[in-house]
Amino acid sequence: MKIQRKWVKKKASSREWNSYYSQISSYCFLEKEGGEVWIGFLLALSEEEQLPRHCEDIEDNTPSGLEHLRIIDHHRKTNNIFPRPLQQIQKETNIEDEEERQKVIKKLDEMKLELKKSKIIK
Repeated sequence: MKIQRKWVKKKASSREWNSYYSQISSYCFLEKEGGEVWIGFLLALSEEEQLPRHCEDIEDNTPSGLEHLRIIDHHRKTNNIFPRPLQQIQKETNIEDEEERQKVIKKLDEMKLELKKSKIIK
């Protein structure tokens, strides 16, 4: 049985975040939405398993998904937690050089800025 890694997000109340999730470094605060917060984390699933219904897959092919992965990557790097989502993308896209990786991240930031200017994303 093969285990796959999924970077996911879920909503929790501010109270749940403050009393539980924020105390565990594996969980990462992504953003606040109303009285709730989005939390990002790594989930291990077998090939047969579905995502739990309260979790959403963080897509790495969307600007908001990439931004969430960058937030999680920074959080995990700061807390020295492995694996990190951008390392996984680096391996999948065959980017070996750190300088090249930074160029890709910069380009993604530029794309996000353009999308914000065109008001496609907030």
